[in-house]
Parts: sequence; C-alpha cells; structure tokens
Amino acid sequence: MSRPYRHILKEVRLAFPQPVSDPINDSYFVHSITAQLIENIFRYVHSEAMGGRGAVVSSNECYRRTRHQEPVFAQKSYIQSPSVDESDIEVMVAKVLEAREKVA
Repeated sequence: MSRPYRHILKEVRLAFPQPVSDPINDSYFVHSITAQLIENIFRYVHSEAMGGRGAVVSSNECYRRTRHQEPVFAQKSYIQSPSVDESDIEVMVAKVLEAREKVA
C-alpha cells in the first residue's frame, strides 16, 4: 500500500527546507557587483578616450553612501563646451554601450 502524496510531500519539505534569504546581505551583494561593473565600464570608456577613440568621462568615488555606508561609485559626463554637438553625444553613448559588452 503506497503512502498518500501529501504525507510524502511533508517529509520532502522537512528534508529539503527552503533557503533563507537575508535582504541586507542580498542587497549588499547586488550593490557590490553593480559598483564593480560601473567602475569597469568607466575604466574602459576612459582608456578609450585617452587613446583618442571616444568621449572623456569622469568619475566620482563616493557621490553618496548606501544604507550600509558603502561608497557608491558614479560615472558622469558633463557637456562643458559649446562646440559639442549631437554626434559627440552619440560617440559617448556608443562607447558606454561598447564597454558594457566588453566588461560584462
């Protein structure tokens, strides 16, 4: 005689409990990965610009802090010249997209 399905299911659930997730550790993990990706994109775009192959961008090591007091890395680009036109913006966007493919 076979045991009822529900009884077996209860035993399986006891043998394999669901993993417990810690929202603070999970958010810190996501922050760490994202920060490293943004920094890698910046370094690629900056090196391309210094080689004459893109637009110059700058970075900010800590434009704000997370809930856990970790610095948030930021990539930024300011248009400071009246001679910048739409094609310059397109180059900058293309380099960021290219960097995303190279470093991801």
